[in-house]
Amino acid sequence: MFETIILFCVFVVLIYLWKYKRPENFPPGPTPLPIIGNLLELPKGHLYPKVEEWSKIYGQIIGCRIFSDLAVFVTGVDNVLAALRKEEFQSRPESFSIKARSYGKALGIFLSTGEQWNSSRKFTVKQMRAFGKMEKENLIVEEINQLMETIKDGTMQGNGLFGLAAVNVIWMIIASKRIDFNDERSRNFLNNLNKAFRLGSPGGGDIVDIFPIFRFISSKFKFTMKVINETHDFIRETIQEHREVLDPNNPRDLIDSYLIEMDCNKGNPGSHFTEEDLIVVGTDLFSAGAESTSNSIEFVLLYMILYPEVQEKMQEEIDRVLGRGRKPLLDDKTNLHYTMAVLSEVERINSVVPTNVPHYCVKDTTFGG
Repeated sequence: MFETIILFCVFVVLIYLWKYKRPENFPPGPTPLPIIGNLLELPKGHLYPKVEEWSKIYGQIIGCRIFSDLAVFVTGVDNVLAALRKEEFQSRPESFSIKARSYGKALGIFLSTGEQWNSSRKFTVKQMRAFGKMEKENLIVEEINQLMETIKDGTMQGNGLFGLAAVNVIWMIIASKRIDFNDERSRNFLNNLNKAFRLGSPGGGDIVDIFPIFRFISSKFKFTMKVINETHDFIRETIQEHREVLDPNNPRDLIDSYLIEMDCNKGNPGSHFTEEDLIVVGTDLFSAGAESTSNSIEFVLLYMILYPEVQEKMQEEIDRVLGRGRKPLLDDKTNLHYTMAVLSEVERINSVVPTNVPHYCVKDTTFGG
């Protein structure tokens, strides 16, 4: 009996060593623990401080393991740019959390892969660019005016207002509609969207990606899916409104153009243009646009409070270039050297997305060697 137990233990150890051994030519990195790998070494918040610490020990390309999945962290500007250009790294992991947010598939422009990604991204970028520079500028100025009217009478809580202004610019391009600043339901909806975004990007090693059964008890996952489903419902209603008055000869916005493309591809089983994809594209633009823009503006205001002398120099330059009689336009950027330098420095110090959704290597390849 004792010998049988010993043999079984040896067998289990050999299986573990065979399955979890470091692959040949895999980048150096921290030694993984049995079963869970390097999971306990990864912080719950931002990953980059830990990755920077590892890079000083193991070099700019670090290999580790999260449960049974191999993971590679790339540091250094040249390495990161090279990795982003490498064809083998262009895919995204098709994890449980990614598919859960997009009808069990990899849809949209941020988390899809392959032909689906190419199709959605190219079409969306084309439609966003088709919206003329002057039209975009007018939308931005209008939202600034609305924002100033909202906050001019006293103090305000920035979180939510800036995001709503950013969403309105994007939503006008997508759906030719605005969201009312004073509508509490809209504000709550956007705040929940921001909270879900801050909880973490899907596909980034969430517990439900490793153990899908945890979706029934994970409060984080439940809340995120609640917000995503609310967003899907909101966009679906808007699509239906567009469908009822659609004029194929006069598309007003991205939704109209997408619906026309869907109709042109009816009967084509290989078409990637579906209502589900359109809903996820809208969700992608909603969430990313609101959170990133809002955070950027809030960081700028924070640094203006902390460094009033910098604020004074920016104000002096703006007054000198623009005067007090008009609002800035996009073409003024080339003459606002100090102001643009300050904005760039704030973005450098406080990246709004320091760790993005991971990429996925589709086949064995050589990198940095």
